[in-house]
Amino acid sequence: MGWQSYVLFIKNKEEENRIISIIKEHNELNDDRVGETLSLCVTTKLLKSKPKKFSEYDKVILCGNGGGRHSTFNWFRSNDVLYVPFTGQKWLSKRIEKVENIDKENI
Repeated sequence: MGWQSYVLFIKNKEEENRIISIIKEHNELNDDRVGETLSLCVTTKLLKSKPKKFSEYDKVILCGNGGGRHSTFNWFRSNDVLYVPFTGQKWLSKRIEKVENIDKENI
């Protein structure tokens, strides 16, 4: 399996905390409902050149896993997390901040 990265859209701090909790829950499960552990979680801002369909969002969490993308996509959908696969979007800032206490070794 290959690496899959995700862009998870955030409207506000409350939404950010909710998504972080969803990522933590994903990482604690060890069954066929989820893919491999999500790691390398960082936040960044959306640039003004972002697509109009994302106009209400200013920030995202970027993360990824090494396998199980179908299960991970389903996990995000079932938990009402707006996401797109990361494909090198040019409308994301290159300035990132690490999300603390998500990677399994930090939980």
